[in-house]
Amino acid sequence: MRIYKKASKSRFASNLTSQELRGLRKLKAARRDFRVTVGDKDGAFVIMPQDLDKALTNAALADDSIYETSSYRNFRHKHQILETAVKCVLRKRWDAKTVSRFCTYHPEVPTYYSLIKTHKLEQDVDTVNIERSSIKTRPIISSCGGPSDRISWLLVKLLSPLLHYVGAHIVNSQEFISAIQFFPVSAKLAYRNHFWNHRHN
Repeated sequence: MRIYKKASKSRFASNLTSQELRGLRKLKAARRDFRVTVGDKDGAFVIMPQDLDKALTNAALADDSIYETSSYRNFRHKHQILETAVKCVLRKRWDAKTVSRFCTYHPEVPTYYSLIKTHKLEQDVDTVNIERSSIKTRPIISSCGGPSDRISWLLVKLLSPLLHYVGAHIVNSQEFISAIQFFPVSAKLAYRNHFWNHRHN
């Protein structure tokens, strides 16, 4: 507490120049027209028009291979599957009250926002006149994987550590592919597999 009191009485000294301070004031005044954020991975300072941000978001959400329209009926269906799995795994060791902490009973609408992958932009690119198609984004969904996401508790804290005991679980797919490439296969075994495929096709 003593440290906080001392800090509150200390004089604040900005390390920005007067020109930089004026720029920040102008940026703050135009916050309804621009979105200010950081870049993905490199933490670059990103300022973009709100229209561009909305266009990038709409383009990302239009990918139906990743996102789809949901409903309460879909939520109830997935909830029943999750609840059955949770009870099957946890109830043998914990009471019903503890088990219920890992289930979500009400649908929550998360917030979507994206980070610009500035590290993938060309060094000589004109960021003022850049094409929207050349901008890559990383999607961020609020609460997913966060401390308030109960499903993440279940997956990260409980189920993921158990995968070490599953022999069929592949931790590193590249190592698995490399191991297959260098696996010695006899000509006789290859012939049998070739014959079986032709016979059953």
